[in-house]
Amino acid sequence: MINIDEVYRLVNNLATKNGGQYLSPSEFNEYTQMASSELFDRLIGRKDQPVTVYGRNRNTDSRLKPFRVTEDIELTNGIGDLPDDWEKTNAVHTTGDSPIPVRQTDEDRFARLFDNPLASPTEDDPFYIENQGTIEVYPKTITSVTMRYLKRPTKAVWAYTLNGRKPVYDPAASVNLEWNESEKMEIVIRILNYLGISMRDGNIVNYTETKQAQE
Repeated sequence: MINIDEVYRLVNNLATKNGGQYLSPSEFNEYTQMASSELFDRLIGRKDQPVTVYGRNRNTDSRLKPFRVTEDIELTNGIGDLPDDWEKTNAVHTTGDSPIPVRQTDEDRFARLFDNPLASPTEDDPFYIENQGTIEVYPKTITSVTMRYLKRPTKAVWAYTLNGRKPVYDPAASVNLEWNESEKMEIVIRILNYLGISMRDGNIVNYTETKQAQE
């Protein structure tokens, strides 16, 4: 977990020092959300981000650990709703003491599976299809499955109250970044890049250490 106030103060200090810029709370919240989403998309290889082989790289697995979730999904006639915060499925298996992997298939292969009795789904060899917002499991006699998935990062918020015209940090209403503390500099660098400020990680570390020594 990354304290949102630490990021807010660091970004504004660096922006002021390197470009004379100041981020309002609303601008900071917007850029922080963009930085978090962009980092997440890159790590899972989504959209136009460089593909990272999630699930085969221990470093990437560790970085995404805060977003790994396991949830049981109840099925009605083989269909259940995907979790509201779902972003990417890692694995699906049947519930119970002896879980059986549920293999994924796509719509192109769906009909062909039923044409071949040896490939048709059974309770010992089930499969699923992901639709828009739902999961469809075969055979339909299965009433629940367990899904292991990546959830979308919760939107971080630097909340504040006003002292005159000065925004004052409100920790009770704020939402911290769910990323590991080790990702703080990555988030800061991305926010600064949106402002047209390019800083190397080492420069930020040196600046942070100097500020801490002065306080």
